Amino acid sequence: EAFIQLTTRNPHTKYRLFLLGDGPLQPEIERRLAAAGLTDHVSLTGAKPPAVVARFMQAADLLAVPSNNEGVPNVILEAFACGLPVVATRVGGIPEVLRENHLGRLCNPGEVEGLRKAIESVLSAPGQPERITTFAAAFTWENTARAYGRLLGLPDLPSEHRE
Repeated sequence: EAFIQLTTRNPHTKYRLFLLGDGPLQPEIERRLAAAGLTDHVSLTGAKPPAVVARFMQAADLLAVPSNNEGVPNVILEAFACGLPVVATRVGGIPEVLRENHLGRLCNPGEVEGLRKAIESVLSAPGQPERITTFAAAFTWENTARAYGRLLGLPDLPSEHRE
């Protein structure tokens, strides 16, 4: 719905939407896109292996994660590792990692207009892939384990486990 609004409000801009994955909502998505006359602007790729998903991310202008319920989706951290800004909903742990404007934008779940505005905001801002990848470098397995250890009150990792 946000993509439909985006293309309707900006008819002279040639947007492309790639939906990777599949699921029970696909027939409804296809129906809505056809009704809006946007099937030529959207590619429903189906499920793809991780290496192919990474190539899509490297070619994209942004990743949209309009979830109603999440923890901290790995796909957001993977996008950051590719220097890709993210537009996502303010749910679960997403605001903990998407906390600066150069990383993307947050919107409220279920607010199509807010999602559209967030997408427009990211697309109109100058990209900062180097800053995004620098931020992503903090999300190593070791750093994550250390952070969980601190939360649980465990001692720090022994030095032989450090890089």
